[in-house]
Amino acid sequence: MDIRDVGRGESSGLGNFPLDPARYAVVAMVWLATFLFWMAWFMQGPLLAAYWNRREHVSFSSAEYLLSSVTIVCIATALVAGYGYDRFGPRKASTLCLAFIALGFGLRPLTTGNFAATLILTVVAGVGMPLLIAPAAIAAQWFGPHRMNLPLALGYSAIPFGQFAGQLLGARMWADLGITWTFGVMSIALVAVLILWWVVVPEAPKQPAGPPAVKAAPLWTGLWDVIRTENALMLFGVAGFTSGAVIFTGSFLNTFLDSTYHLSPVQGGDDSSVFSGASFLGVLVLGYLARRSKTTREFGIGTAAGWLLSWLVIAIAWFVGGIPLWAVLVLLAVSGFCQAPNYAFGVNALERSPGIRPETVGVAAGFYFTGSSLGGFVLPTVIARIVNANHAGAGLLGPLVLIAAGTILWTATLIPRRARRTSVVAQQAAARR
Repeated sequence: MDIRDVGRGESSGLGNFPLDPARYAVVAMVWLATFLFWMAWFMQGPLLAAYWNRREHVSFSSAEYLLSSVTIVCIATALVAGYGYDRFGPRKASTLCLAFIALGFGLRPLTTGNFAATLILTVVAGVGMPLLIAPAAIAAQWFGPHRMNLPLALGYSAIPFGQFAGQLLGARMWADLGITWTFGVMSIALVAVLILWWVVVPEAPKQPAGPPAVKAAPLWTGLWDVIRTENALMLFGVAGFTSGAVIFTGSFLNTFLDSTYHLSPVQGGDDSSVFSGASFLGVLVLGYLARRSKTTREFGIGTAAGWLLSWLVIAIAWFVGGIPLWAVLVLLAVSGFCQAPNYAFGVNALERSPGIRPETVGVAAGFYFTGSSLGGFVLPTVIARIVNANHAGAGLLGPLVLIAAGTILWTATLIPRRARRTSVVAQQAAARR
């Protein structure tokens, strides 16, 4: 029986698990912490060409590591991160993540002008990447596994909004404050949210918000069960290709808009933020529309198709002879509206796959985020080197290939289900004969 159904048949239903009045304050804190992490991460996007390339003479392929290298450590830690949250609880585990984020991104004001040192600090901040598990853990703990949809959507909306703020404000803060205080403001904010998190967020609600947690399966047993689950490997690929496309786009958009339309760093940051701003809306709108879907796979392939078509139009128009800036921004908005939900639908589809039990849900999420981290580091760095050796057009084709691969994998997840349905219909027809 699905743990989400526990208690529904009881006389008082969900009232058996009263909700703590502080629950939305805790969601607000995890939203703020996640938002600041992603903002501190993606504010490097507008600075790659304008600061690191032109001022510090760092090539694009090297500067791109300031975005992709955040995911290096998570390749090895994603599978065990869920166990850390189970063992220490969301408050302590998130505090540890925030400490590494504050240490890595917080020390950047001391390394301005030193690319190697800034890159090392970026990797240190990436140790805190398992913070992405916090919204799900907090939602389960404070709302119960049977009432997670809304708090989960709210919590994860911080990711695209943080990307939006980083893209929008990175170059603007540099122009107004200088590079040291651009990073310094984020350092102060990250340290403040770390302290607030530890002081404000309780260890747990006063009364349990849901049924007792199911004992987790041993890691390798759970992993083997997940891998054998239908569509698991395809969704692992979806995570990798999606993450790779998003992270590369975050590093490439400013360079592309600047070189094509000769924009200032501030204007480039403003325009490229359309992509991630639309992503924030997409998570909320499409997440709400998909709330009753049993698999979310149909939403996954729909968002993948929208993302692919919008990026394909941009690439074709650019290669054919040019495209007006306003048209690029409209298409980027469509693309962004689809990309973040596409990623969220992937992890949702894996956790809802037949064969995933309550005791292996955490392992399934870790498996998905491992694919995300692997693709988020390897694929953008490969494409960045191709761009260095060629021209901006390669930067348009790179995400196009990744999005197309993700769309094909999403389509493949529907084939086994249809094949089983055809087989069942054939068997029923044979029985009637």
